[in-house]
Parts: sequence; structure tokens; C-alpha cells
Amino acid sequence: MKTEEKEKVMGKSSARTQKSSMVDIAVLLVLIAIVVAAFTVLPALVSAAQEEVEVLVNAPEHVAGTFNATIDVVNVTDFNSGQFDLSFNSSVVNVTEVNEGEIDGVAVPIFMWNFFDADTVRVLVSMPMDVCANGSGSLAGIEFEVKGNSGGKSTLNISNEMLVDTKAKKIDAKWYGDAVTVL
Repeated sequence: MKTEEKEKVMGKSSARTQKSSMVDIAVLLVLIAIVVAAFTVLPALVSAAQEEVEVLVNAPEHVAGTFNATIDVVNVTDFNSGQFDLSFNSSVVNVTEVNEGEIDGVAVPIFMWNFFDADTVRVLVSMPMDVCANGSGSLAGIEFEVKGNSGGKSTLNISNEMLVDTKAKKIDAKWYGDAVTVL
């Protein structure tokens, strides 16, 4: 083979190798972009699908006479039963009644409630067997009467809390209290 012919063949081979390398690099860049997108989008989709459940005491800031507070729940799924203790300063406010709640139009019956001590009520809520509630609403409505003088304050703290689903598994939730001040 002549030198000129070798250079022509080598030039064509080199051009093919160069084109092949560019295709390999382009494929690699596309794969990297897909991986980056997956790590960016998937966590957002998972967190949207598993919204955090929150339970919070919702009471007026300033109170007089009698008032109501609700134990609100946000983003619950397959809720079937639950319990909590609600503590308060009994020299400022006192619980007079505990009423059923409602989650997205589904009644949440009070199974029982009683005074655990002078400053705490224990509340148990329970849906009928194999019935669940989904969404947001309230676990219970709490009626209070004011006992203290103007300016008296009471925190409304939740403890010994638990939510359970229809498979008797605990539902993870964040729980928050509230506070009231007598007018």
C-alpha cells in the first residue's frame, strides 16, 4: 500500500473514531442528566405523597366565660383511633365537655374521656371497626370554662399521644400545644 493510500485510510479511521467518541460522550451526558433529574424529582414526589401528619391544639388567644378549642389534625391517612392527654392550668381554665371531631366530613366519635388529674384530661377517640378517615379536620372539640382572673394564662399541652390506622399501626405525627390568656 502506498503512503498516500495509508494516510487516506488512517484519516477515515480517525474521523470514525472521533465521531464514535463524540457519540459516546453525548450518551454519557444524557445519562448523567437523567440521573441528576431522578435525584432532584424523586424526593419531591415522595415527600408530596407522604405529607407530614400534624396534630395541634387550636384555641382562641384571649378567652372569657366559656370557650371551645379543637384538636386539629392535618394530612392524616387511614385514621382509625387515637388518644391524647390535654394538660392545662386548672386555676385558670377547666374542661367541661369533650365532643366528637370530624375529618373531611367523617365523624370522629369520642370513645371516652375523663380527668386524669385536676390539670389533665385523657381523651380516646375511635372510629367503628374497619372504618377510617382521611384528610384534615379535628379529632375532638374541647369545651372550657374560665376560672382565673384577667391576665391569667394557661398552656394547653398534649402528651401521651398516639394515632392508629386501620391496620393497627401507629401513624407518625408531630403534635403541638397552644396557650390562652384570660381577658
